[in-house]
Amino acid sequence: MFDLLLKVIALGIASAMSPVIFGVALSILASGKGRMGRITAYLAGGILSAAIVLLAGALIGNHAFSFKGSREVAYLDLFIGLVFIIFASMQFLGKERGFKAGKGAGPGKWLAISFILNITNLDAEVLYFTAAKEVFQSGIPPASQSLLVLLGTLFFLSPTLLPLAAFIAMPERFGQLLKPVGAAMAKYGKYIVSLIFAGFGAYLFWRGLAILVPIG
Repeated sequence: MFDLLLKVIALGIASAMSPVIFGVALSILASGKGRMGRITAYLAGGILSAAIVLLAGALIGNHAFSFKGSREVAYLDLFIGLVFIIFASMQFLGKERGFKAGKGAGPGKWLAISFILNITNLDAEVLYFTAAKEVFQSGIPPASQSLLVLLGTLFFLSPTLLPLAAFIAMPERFGQLLKPVGAAMAKYGKYIVSLIFAGFGAYLFWRGLAILVPIG
């Protein structure tokens, strides 16, 4: 259980490194009148994308648990491990994409924008999917699964939740407090994500090989 918690936290921290989604949330909250409606819609778009990824993780994870230790699960681990290693190199060498928010967009448009930003944020999606898969694949009690899934989801949504929480707590100072966070995320985030992708990819690759080529 503790090992699984560490996996969810590590994958969650990496999935939270989304400076574009974070920056757009800050811009919405700094936009004045009607911002609460826009940020609520923006959060809803993230929740919708999270629900889709979580469903996929649950389906694959429960299937993997049913065939635990099989060659089928080993091949799945090898495939995801390879994807992680590829993403690690892409993340390390790539540049963060940009996004300019249009003025005057209503809640419906912000929900759509958020959904598109989140569902196409492949690094975070793969990390969140893997965390969900690992939780459902573990076979731990449903209550424990729910808590770990909630933790992973909070990490995934934190680029929106953190600015919103800071705005509610300190509406006059939230921008000053969070701009350094956004800058650090943009500067160092890709290295953190790359490291976790590489480490977890190697772990999944080793786990798959251990089933296919048992030692001893």
